[in-house]
Amino acid sequence: MSLCGRMKRPWNITNQPIYSLCTCDSIGNVNMNICTYVTPVNKQPKLYVVAIDYNTKTYENLREEGKA
Repeated sequence: MSLCGRMKRPWNITNQPIYSLCTCDSIGNVNMNICTYVTPVNKQPKLYVVAIDYNTKTYENLREEGKA
């Protein structure tokens, strides 16, 4: 059976933009996340709100370093 005849898996199909967020800790270790809960809040300059879970290394890095 050819690949063209197969159904696409639901986890391979997305109808929304996917973003990435990278943070670094104080010694330079990088942490990268795939973000789907992102909302634009301004067009000029482009600003977005990203939902971050409190119990993650990303949140800890943002609290320590203050930037992504």
